[in-house]
Amino acid sequence: MRRVREATFLTQFGKRMPSGNEIATIDAKQSSHSIKEMAGHRIYLVGPASIIQNTPRYQSAGNVISFRTFLDNYLDPAMRRWRQAGIIS
Repeated sequence: MRRVREATFLTQFGKRMPSGNEIATIDAKQSSHSIKEMAGHRIYLVGPASIIQNTPRYQSAGNVISFRTFLDNYLDPAMRRWRQAGIIS
């Protein structure tokens, strides 16, 4: 069932999604194939550093990042831009 959901997600949304999309996970069950497919659609897989460190296919994938990396390098800069633009206060 999981693969069906992943395939549906990528088929329905992957080709129309702009860069800067993330999918969060707390498990180490994503296959190398699905990680590569996500990379092809410019989708980042975000997960706990401990799982990434203990999962070789996560370590070697350029589109798998930790929650800390996501917060520090993606979300925090976006929050600053949104504040400056008056989108959030």
